[in-house]
Amino acid sequence: MKGIAPSDQSLLNAKKTQDLPDVYRGKLSPIYVDDTVYKIIESLPKEIVVAQQAYDALMSETNTVMAQITQKTTVVLKSFIHALYDMIDSITRNPDAFMWLIRVRKTDEKEPYYYLLRSAAWAIVFARHLGLSKGNIRILALSVMLKDIGRLTLPKILLSSKAGDPSNSGVGQIIVEQTITSLKKMSEVHPKVIKTISMMFERLNGSGYPKQLQGDDIPFLSKVAGVATFYDEVTYLKGELCSIPSSQSVSQLYAARGMQFQDDLVVEFIKAFGLYPTGTLVKLSTKEIAIVTEQNYIRRLKPRVMVVVDKSGHALDQFEYIDLMIGDTRNIVPPTPSRIRRAEAQIPSRVDLIEDVQPYDYPIKVTKIRLEHIAVQQATHV
Repeated sequence: MKGIAPSDQSLLNAKKTQDLPDVYRGKLSPIYVDDTVYKIIESLPKEIVVAQQAYDALMSETNTVMAQITQKTTVVLKSFIHALYDMIDSITRNPDAFMWLIRVRKTDEKEPYYYLLRSAAWAIVFARHLGLSKGNIRILALSVMLKDIGRLTLPKILLSSKAGDPSNSGVGQIIVEQTITSLKKMSEVHPKVIKTISMMFERLNGSGYPKQLQGDDIPFLSKVAGVATFYDEVTYLKGELCSIPSSQSVSQLYAARGMQFQDDLVVEFIKAFGLYPTGTLVKLSTKEIAIVTEQNYIRRLKPRVMVVVDKSGHALDQFEYIDLMIGDTRNIVPPTPSRIRRAEAQIPSRVDLIEDVQPYDYPIKVTKIRLEHIAVQQATHV
């Protein structure tokens, strides 16, 4: 988002920011990761049914809350918070289910606040990886979901202005200030949420806003929220329905380590999702195009994928699944009494994941892919 021309004070703050070194050289508290806190405790077929319900409920409640804020009526957060907690519970049980819904979005979905659910999902999966308590994950998720409500109270001409840059204390800072003002009027919002939002746009080397804080002066949850929202912003530069390849957004995030974000925090974020998060469109060594449907948390480059385009570049009518950890079993003849020896001699052919690709370069129908995968998982569950 572009901002407006900054005020005199904003120009002064921007000058101070420019004088700061790019790399932060102060001492930082190390990041501790506890990967024993959360495990996959629900199968994907079963969880995707629950995740779909949580997704629909949270999208509906988000639209309701934002409408209340826009219309300046009484804001009731109880149902919204409950729906958000259901999303958190689903992701902590099995992240792949909700990530599929978030990443492989139906083309007829036009909700303006969809990006908030997406950013919150990144934050929750990241916090799950770090082993944060459920209480802190709730604070984090609520902070990300409510971080932009200040936009709704500002004149449209202010938000549509092309001058200035929100990262230099322009519109971005105004939004933070308005958001905090609005949240303080809501009794259901925990003070820690307000604190997290107030500093989630600060950056490690002091280049953020509103106070140009540095290093450990930025609270840990604000650091986590900052990484998650930055990743979403660079991934979806081309719009809500079109993401750049995840490897490119990971590269941008990695380039910001030690400057905008704490080095080991960036590394852990990348570990949490891998180079190819669930929902990523990828090219296989067979020259086929597939979508990552489920992570392999032991070997990240060997996920389960759904083939959607054949090696000749034609969209498939019937999608095919390959577990890259096992190999391609599609042409293996099932053993029968007359074919046991032949079947035993067959070995699944090796298939490798080569790279992620641009979705709009291939003849894929996102809605069909999304719904068919969900239907397959639901049928498996039944």
